Amino acid sequence: MRGKTEQNKHEISLAALYLLGDAVLFLPGKGSGQYLFLGALAAIVTAFVLTLGMIPFLNLLLRRNRKVEICLLSVLFAAYAFYNGVHCFREFARFAAEILLPNSAKIWIVLIFLAVVLYLMKKPNETMLKLSLLLFGVSVFVIALLLILSQKDYKISNIAIYEIPKLKTLFQETLPFLKSITAPALLFPVYQAAYRRKASYKIGLWGLTAGSLCLIACFAECLLLFGVALSARFPYPLYAAVSTVTVGPLFTRMDGLIYYLFFSTALIKCSLCFRLAVALLRHARYRIGQKSKNP
Repeated sequence: MRGKTEQNKHEISLAALYLLGDAVLFLPGKGSGQYLFLGALAAIVTAFVLTLGMIPFLNLLLRRNRKVEICLLSVLFAAYAFYNGVHCFREFARFAAEILLPNSAKIWIVLIFLAVVLYLMKKPNETMLKLSLLLFGVSVFVIALLLILSQKDYKISNIAIYEIPKLKTLFQETLPFLKSITAPALLFPVYQAAYRRKASYKIGLWGLTAGSLCLIACFAECLLLFGVALSARFPYPLYAAVSTVTVGPLFTRMDGLIYYLFFSTALIKCSLCFRLAVALLRHARYRIGQKSKNP
């Protein structure tokens, strides 16, 4: 029982870090409007609703062994997982080239990060799970510390809502987050189905909850410090927020903390996406082989 509980903690941590991924790097994003915080919350709620539908759907397909449907979905989800991994990789490489090492050749940053991702992909799945638990614990500490150190500069009026938005307005604010939060969240039940042969409500929803709370905290950090309009102008809002944090006369900036957060979340998301894409394609090939042998 204890071993199963530990396994659950590892997978919940993996799901949370995956959801943070590159979203914590560039969101809320340019062009966001007055109700972007409500839009993010609506996207998270949508992710919960769709996850609740995705889990029994996947389990039903596996239980009934619907080979054609499983094969087709495996290929489609593999393509989407690969797309998410590439997008996350590009976002982190762009941040590294522009902020971390602006005077260095971008190719070296890309190669170093890619080498770590490939190393994790070659290791057993348990290695990534154990690493996720460690990284998530530190990530929660980093986010909590940033919130505590920044609270003296918060302006509650920055996130105050003075009127209820129209549905059309709320949908427009939600739309960007559907692509960056809701849709990627649906890949984690697929990951469970691929590696566990069964998607779990408990792990999926707890992982989504943990990741969502961390994302909300990061959004709130940016909005409470800068407000909506200014946050939307920064290419990396959370990095800009952290650059304002001071701790007494000795430490004027806490950039190292945010570098860790961006690196760890991007690393886990890229590793999970690429690993999942490969696993799904292998699974689809196996199903095709089975069908050819048993026409």
